[in-house]
Amino acid sequence: MTLDPTQFNQWFAPDRQTHYIQQIRKQVVITQRQAECFVKLWAYLMVKHQYQHQHQHHQYQQQAATQLAPITKLMRVPREVPCSHREAADLFYANSDRGSDRAAGMMLDKLAQRRLIYRVFDGNVSTIQISPLANIDHGLTASALAKTRTVYPDQFKPRLDAVFAAQLLDQYYGWVNPEAKTMAHRFQQALRKWTHGYPQGLRVLRCSASHKVVGIYSLFPVDSASTEHFFSPPSQGLYLINEKRDDLLVMAQAGDVACSAVYIRGWAVDEAYLSHDTVRHSLADIQATLRQMLLDFPNLCDLYGLSLHPGSEAIAQAVGFQKTVQDPSLPVAWLYTPLDHFLEVDVARAIAPIEQLSILP
Repeated sequence: MTLDPTQFNQWFAPDRQTHYIQQIRKQVVITQRQAECFVKLWAYLMVKHQYQHQHQHHQYQQQAATQLAPITKLMRVPREVPCSHREAADLFYANSDRGSDRAAGMMLDKLAQRRLIYRVFDGNVSTIQISPLANIDHGLTASALAKTRTVYPDQFKPRLDAVFAAQLLDQYYGWVNPEAKTMAHRFQQALRKWTHGYPQGLRVLRCSASHKVVGIYSLFPVDSASTEHFFSPPSQGLYLINEKRDDLLVMAQAGDVACSAVYIRGWAVDEAYLSHDTVRHSLADIQATLRQMLLDFPNLCDLYGLSLHPGSEAIAQAVGFQKTVQDPSLPVAWLYTPLDHFLEVDVARAIAPIEQLSILP
């Protein structure tokens, strides 16, 4: 995937680049030129990561890059992304005669020395992870944020939403098994499979302006024979991120009076849309969906979740979840709350004290 400089400025406006350059130089002792290259690299890797999961063919990636919506906010890139010295040179020195592959490699070395990136180089291609920076002012007005980030809950549509929802889940769960190469595809297959069993349990958040999927959550009714797994280490049941493991949790069928448990199996929100309002929409919709599920499963009383990150755990604890079983080998734990208690929670009030929302590791 390569981008020429004209395309780059079209999807990432120079004034937005300048804003981030200024913000980064307030935090890190770095030259103007190094900051410029870092901001370009961050944006480039963010876009490249997005399209790696959508398209398999290199040629289509190049065509799709020209159709990007303008970027207003640099977001966390959840995984290492490959980037050759040639790509970096095209990016850093597009309007200069002094740029070479070697010069680009030296610039990457300088960014790594300042711990702005983590880099592994195999002699030709680097894999690069952007280091998270705290206290970045994204410089967007409240009205601009409100316009671009308003969301609404909706039913999951397997023919339209599966790929995009799988990408969101991949960003959230990917750190647990970074070696897995087909995790997003596994998520896609699982989501479509679950819609055959109980489609009402799959919900999404959509951007009000574009109607694209920016959040996904699955309410999975658990067959009574499978609930014993909530009392074992959770890593034993991480079917979605372990390509060699069968699913230990069986979905209950509507009308099953023996079904007493629901598992919030997958909850992810696009980081660009993460806000108290978005989380409130999601949790309130989960409450409404659970009330409808009681019509199909009248004996539901237990609600389970999975803690994968302190940020998401803070949200869960705010609405009543508690840790039950901590995994001995991974920093994950089962979460539990009585269903009746959760349905009574005023979610807006419960999450209000959380000052910094985060759901990604």
